[in-house]
Amino acid sequence: LPNKYKNNNEYILDLAIDKMYEQIVKKEIDNIMEKIRLMLGIAPEDYFIEQLDGEIAKCTSKKEIIISPEIIQFKRETIEYVIAHEFCHLKYKTHCKSFNDIMEENFENYIKIESELSGYKF
Repeated sequence: LPNKYKNNNEYILDLAIDKMYEQIVKKEIDNIMEKIRLMLGIAPEDYFIEQLDGEIAKCTSKKEIIISPEIIQFKRETIEYVIAHEFCHLKYKTHCKSFNDIMEENFENYIKIESELSGYKF
């Protein structure tokens, strides 16, 4: 039992809350992934929800997307933007004109969303 817990019940409750939180994040991300797939007509080979060091999402060389559970702290539109951004990296490695055109075309508020994300790496 870790030191921060006074008793076993607190520890079990904390584990249960963490598990519930993971399930909520997974369901929400599943829904957003499907929406973005339909919006852009592209999708990753697979995706994972796992803690990232200093990032909220990233696209891997294996055409997979990794999403930090911390992303759930943002508004849905912001989460959709980040995930769409990673989807675009499946097609374009850099933020070229075509990449930016897709993002601007699908997210009218992209400047506002990007300002909310300043300081976050994705």
